[in-house]
Amino acid sequence: MHTHARQALRAVACAGLCRIGWSTKAASLELGTDKQSFGYGGTAKKSHARQFDTYGATYGQGDVIGCLLNIANGEIAFTKNGEDLGVAFNLPQHMRGGCAFYPSVCLKNSEIDLNFGSKPFHSLPQ
Repeated sequence: MHTHARQALRAVACAGLCRIGWSTKAASLELGTDKQSFGYGGTAKKSHARQFDTYGATYGQGDVIGCLLNIANGEIAFTKNGEDLGVAFNLPQHMRGGCAFYPSVCLKNSEIDLNFGSKPFHSLPQ
């Protein structure tokens, strides 16, 4: 298991719902609406367990969003066009080290390009 994982995407057309983040295999398909997933939406809201809180900045067409997971520190953070938006979530203790996390996307009337590392990552913080 990696202690650091990165996911990056470029939002192509976020006219509708666009939420990205991390989830476990037990999560529902609606990212951020249960205790098994953590999301960040284009409306500048982070979500977990149906709790939607203001976080970061809005994003849309042409923006590059980085999704950063640090299992060792138990933190999930995001970037927008290379700007660090800070820690969005601290993982519950029971999810640190013993859980597999998967990059996750929830879309409605949107389209995105994903990069899981097959190309060099773009616009991530130093």
